[in-house]
Amino acid sequence: MKIKQFAVLGTILTFILLCQPFTANAVVDWTKDANNPVYEPGDGQGNWDDGWVERPMVVKEGANSYTMWYMARGSSGTTTFIGRVTSSDGVNWGSGVSVFGPSASGWDSQNVLDGWIIKGASGASPYQMWYAGNDVPDDDEVNLQIGYACSNDGINWVRGHSGVTDPVLEFGSGVSDWDRDCVCGHTVLYDSSATTPYKMWYVGYNDAEDIMGIGYAESQDGVNWTKHGNAVISPGNQGAWDSDEIFAPTVIKEESIYRIWYDGDAGNDVVNKIGYAYSLDGINWRKYDGNPVIMEGDTATDDFDENAAMDSMVLKDGNTYKMWYVGDSNCDPGPCDTAIGYATSQAWQGTDLDIEDIMVASVFTPWGGPSGTTMIMVGCWPYGPGPLDVNELKVEGPGGFSYTFPDSDTMSWMGLPIVGHGEAKDPVPTGTYTFYLKANNGQNDSQTVDLTGTPFSDYLREGGGNLDRDIKVDATIYGNESYISATTPTFRWKPYVGTTGYYYRVRVTDWKNMAYWYVSGWDEGTNTSGGYMSAQPSEGILKSNTPYRWQVEVSDTNVIWAGHNMAQSTRYDFYTGAKSGTADFLNDTYGKAWFRSTRSFRDGDQANFGAFVHKLAPWDIELDSPNQFRVDIGGVTPFYDFNPDNNAFTPDPFPFMYYGGAQGFPVDGTYNFYVYEDGTGNNETANIGFSGVTDVPQVTKDEMR
Repeated sequence: MKIKQFAVLGTILTFILLCQPFTANAVVDWTKDANNPVYEPGDGQGNWDDGWVERPMVVKEGANSYTMWYMARGSSGTTTFIGRVTSSDGVNWGSGVSVFGPSASGWDSQNVLDGWIIKGASGASPYQMWYAGNDVPDDDEVNLQIGYACSNDGINWVRGHSGVTDPVLEFGSGVSDWDRDCVCGHTVLYDSSATTPYKMWYVGYNDAEDIMGIGYAESQDGVNWTKHGNAVISPGNQGAWDSDEIFAPTVIKEESIYRIWYDGDAGNDVVNKIGYAYSLDGINWRKYDGNPVIMEGDTATDDFDENAAMDSMVLKDGNTYKMWYVGDSNCDPGPCDTAIGYATSQAWQGTDLDIEDIMVASVFTPWGGPSGTTMIMVGCWPYGPGPLDVNELKVEGPGGFSYTFPDSDTMSWMGLPIVGHGEAKDPVPTGTYTFYLKANNGQNDSQTVDLTGTPFSDYLREGGGNLDRDIKVDATIYGNESYISATTPTFRWKPYVGTTGYYYRVRVTDWKNMAYWYVSGWDEGTNTSGGYMSAQPSEGILKSNTPYRWQVEVSDTNVIWAGHNMAQSTRYDFYTGAKSGTADFLNDTYGKAWFRSTRSFRDGDQANFGAFVHKLAPWDIELDSPNQFRVDIGGVTPFYDFNPDNNAFTPDPFPFMYYGGAQGFPVDGTYNFYVYEDGTGNNETANIGFSGVTDVPQVTKDEMR
């Protein structure tokens, strides 16, 4: 059972014929400053930074005061330093000076870089800095570890802590550790509300194992760190925009959400770009589907970032997200020219933030075995900001119940976001539940609902005169796993509990239980005919030659957006077509099967394919070798095995099909699709020839506008 999707869609009473245009999400919709770059190397201050500048780190220190620290190297130098420069607006900067260099000896005696500064952490020095360093001459990319320094003015720094100048975060000690060769490129966040307030995200890699990623560590004091373990963000799939390397994270936290921007590239001299991801705990991240959010500039106009956009640093200033990042240009011949650019994005601009409807329910389901499972289901319609502009959406209730909805709980229903969650909880506490919605422009809303009444102690069992479900088409009665040859059947059931005050409905899902194709209205248990209640979908709702699942629900109210108690039956399977009885299992109308390659920034290189199976329900497809439902290359090499539960797909307007995907660019050849009827040997094959084209362009969001 897919609890999250089930909970979301289980809250829906009927189709809502409303839609709303979403505003652009601020955290991914950036505008580069027309005056870029805003800071360039050298500018006549001397040799120490006239070679290149990278990795800006900006702190806003007053209403009209910004300080930026950055790493730099002179054009004829072999050592990397950390410099400092100030501005009254974040765009026009003064002259930078070197404020932190390598030590006289030891682990950081050759290069210092990636300075990350926090100002005003409770009980700490006014300025705290975490920096990467190494002892390798003329190479600031290997053997890096992270050290600590503090300062009263951001200019004069004291290394170490309590007289100890060792690294505070070392690279892994084991040969197989994912961060064995480097810890660097870090960002540090101080969260005074957290049990462990200092949080660090850092880059690590292991050359021998070909592993790279962004890791996570926590600390009570900013000095003694505990690593989370494995990387929390890894490079993307082969061919994706971030498939080769990811680097230079910058993290902010707003209410319940962590937001991260980071560099990525796809190798093979592909330029760096900047992407976005988000998380509720700082450990489990979801990459934005529209990545990358900052692209390299235009070579035709000699943009300062024409060869790369990287090293982002983001802070939120009022309702404006501000980003400073590094651009590369003039790389042929090298070395590249680097400079620091600036981009902005506004928080959500709307004013209609609202929680339209809320629901809390106790539900007794059959999913937990013979004795069933008691669940709590919570859901709402958040109206106004798009999901990426929501800082927090949560519900709190009696008995300490608290749940913050992640992005994966959000689905679109006719253009509106609907959010829901279900989890096992026995008993479900009665009382007042409060939903909170907060946007990134400071607006917020809350709504409450009371859960009262007596929860059901049993789900809708069959047998012994209880429930007794069936499907009726004309005069024929069908049971479970039936071919009904109809799209407007009558679903029938006998009420399981008392009549007055109890309401029933039917829900029909696709084979994967991911979406509802038909939901009847609530009907009181008194409405029976011959002891049966019934519901019938209209023509055009269910599709022909398609498998579905249906179940019955009972509730103590017919007002779904409220606090209520429910029970559910198990699901029945049925197929809206007739069984072939021969080998006619692949639909000729749509070409029986299809195969294609795709390339995208998000997913990389993939093979996508499907088979239009009809006149054969999933429960009658052979899955055992050697006759499994599969795809081979040239009739010899195994390529992919279908699973009806996982691969079922009910597109519209196409008929039912099974859809699959395999990572990596597919080889040229003939792909053979096989489907067998279980127990009979009846089978059909489709052959698709494929010849791939590898130079398909990857279209960006900006180009699609």
